[in-house]
Amino acid sequence: MSVNILDIILGGAGQGVKKVIGALPQESSNPEAMIRQATPTPTTTPTPTPTAVPTPTPFQFQMGESDYSRFQPQMEKYYTEQNSPALAYVPDMIKAANTHGVDPRVLGGIMFSESSNMKNYPPETFNPVGYLVNGGGVEGLQNAGFTSIPHMIDRVTSRFGSERNKYPNFTENPNVDTLQSSYNANPSEREQYLIKVKAYLDSLEKQGGL
Repeated sequence: MSVNILDIILGGAGQGVKKVIGALPQESSNPEAMIRQATPTPTTTPTPTPTAVPTPTPFQFQMGESDYSRFQPQMEKYYTEQNSPALAYVPDMIKAANTHGVDPRVLGGIMFSESSNMKNYPPETFNPVGYLVNGGGVEGLQNAGFTSIPHMIDRVTSRFGSERNKYPNFTENPNVDTLQSSYNANPSEREQYLIKVKAYLDSLEKQGGL
């Protein structure tokens, strides 16, 4: 006669305990199965698709047009805020731009870089654009032969228009970099020149409508 130790210890309750123990899941004798049961299935996180960053379009002067009058209100407002003598000559700048098909901001950028908007230059030379001929200083400015500010405006503007062979690199790709390298080819002044022209263009843009 076999005696169940649980029956002896627990009495009648042993039968219930045996039923509970028998209902428990049995461990697998297969080690690989045990590893598979213990190892959680890894979840795959989808890799997000990177968002394409649009490449900004490089600034280009608007050349070859016959009517640049849309720039006049912004230029007049800008020169008024700057308390610049150039304000009086905005109509001349627009006229020369229309005549030669040259964006008036070309001359404006040059004047900003060379004379701080016509504020710093020898007035007797009529040369706020730093156009030097046969020498430097006041003599070189005078040798340019400008007889008035309107004369200077028309002559310098024409070099980018009807006399386009003067600046072929700018003609092919009219941007700030080629303006500097064409008009002021001094490498030591390149960085500051670009900064000044871009500052001028940014200030004009803030006036709206360009």
